[in-house]
Amino acid sequence: EAPGNNERAEVGKNNNADLVIRLHCDGMDNQSITGASMLVPAPIGYAANISSISEEYGQTILNDLVSYVGMNNRGVVERSDLTGFNWSKVPVVLVEMGFMSNPAEDRLLNDDSYQNQLAQGLYNGIANCLNKAKLGWNQNNVGWWYCTDANNGYYYTSDNGWRYLNGQWYIFNSSGYALESTWYNDTTNGHKYYLDSNCMRVKGEKDKPLWLLINGAYYGFNEEGQLYVNCTTPDGYKVNENG
Repeated sequence: EAPGNNERAEVGKNNNADLVIRLHCDGMDNQSITGASMLVPAPIGYAANISSISEEYGQTILNDLVSYVGMNNRGVVERSDLTGFNWSKVPVVLVEMGFMSNPAEDRLLNDDSYQNQLAQGLYNGIANCLNKAKLGWNQNNVGWWYCTDANNGYYYTSDNGWRYLNGQWYIFNSSGYALESTWYNDTTNGHKYYLDSNCMRVKGEKDKPLWLLINGAYYGFNEEGQLYVNCTTPDGYKVNENG
């Protein structure tokens, strides 16, 4: 015998789930209607404590789903009449993945390739909701960032200045991402540095400059990673104010 909705809600609680997601397909008398929607619990009963976070998760998952698959977005809807919601003590959402009442969408819903697209779109949204930062280096589609407190989500930004991590120097922008393959002008000392493709500050050795070809020109860096300017380098090259 299949478990009831309140029993299903208990499964999420008993397993300390971060999120319960219920997968449905929709139907209406109007056969022209298509698209996906997301149902989330209204703030009543047990769900009063998880309504807000459920709505946040639901919106993220729905946006990623329709964006990836190319579906009509029918929005997020609060529901107070679903037992599986009202008895839930962990975040819960119900996604309607399309309309079986629309002949074209019904055919898609029965297609293996389309089902894989739906699964990937849902995965993208779930991952965006639940991926938690780990202590140390993290990477997303924007770049690399360094988490200093995983519990509170703290990370280095430009306010922290240069950071010496695992034997290398790094600098972060105001959003917290490590600078990568770019120049950095340090206003605190007037020197210019270059961050390579691994976000590391490049540097030479004492009396032995590191020469790099950057955008069609060679630049020399000392043992601190500072660009040689307006001088003769230890290996005998004269450089101007631009290096």
